[in-house]
Amino acid sequence: MGTHLFLSPHLDDAILSCGGMIHQLSGNEERVIVVTAMAGDPLEPLPDSPVLNALRAQWSGAEVDVRRAEDAAAAHILGAQVFHLAVPECAFRATMCGAGDWIALYPDHDSPFGAVNEADDARIFLLETRLPFSEITTIYAPLCVDDHVDHRLVRDWALVLTGAQNAPALKFYEEYPQARNQAALQRAQLYYQQQLPPLVIEREVALLVEDNLAAKLRAMRAYRSHLHVLWNDEAEMDGVARAHMTMIGNGAPAERYWRVVRRGETDG
Repeated sequence: MGTHLFLSPHLDDAILSCGGMIHQLSGNEERVIVVTAMAGDPLEPLPDSPVLNALRAQWSGAEVDVRRAEDAAAAHILGAQVFHLAVPECAFRATMCGAGDWIALYPDHDSPFGAVNEADDARIFLLETRLPFSEITTIYAPLCVDDHVDHRLVRDWALVLTGAQNAPALKFYEEYPQARNQAALQRAQLYYQQQLPPLVIEREVALLVEDNLAAKLRAMRAYRSHLHVLWNDEAEMDGVARAHMTMIGNGAPAERYWRVVRRGETDG
């Protein structure tokens, strides 16, 4: 029995994107672990910023510990384990200025989609993290459809974890619901061709059965504190998610992944 490691930037990314595959793997008695990198508590008190003000309005004061509990409940539905790291989401990360005040590293709505802030030590934290899991066969990491800084940091971490000889295989997953944006999905694919030419990403479609799809939808409903940020209600979420997965499978439910091959590697 191998271990399948799903690296999730935030508390929902992996399950919203890969819930069907996770349920399928666990149903086949494979060990599945979801590691959420940016699951840590924010500073208190938080610095003021436009992003944080918007988050407060969206989540109606839901605390990170509530979201961690929702994530654990969603993973339990799918038969997976969860492992939460202590890095806060980028909106909560800050640095201390000379006057002793905390300043947000990513203060506005555009900054998470720009360069990684030089004062952001999240990359170092991830690279120094030792995962207490053995016999990892495959690591799943975000494709970075919307180019969010937290997704890029986790993607780059996965590239390091799988870069050595005899390292686990690496597959990128299309973040949902961002992957519904076809233009953004094409830009993400183009990035690997232009910026990381040693890597080849090969398309894989993972066909699901109705039981996998139904379990994924049940797990998605576990994120009660912030579903309203993405959908009007559960019925809309179910319908849109089902339609997207059916489109990927050309009439059958499916999820799409991208197997990473480094040039010069062979299957043998």
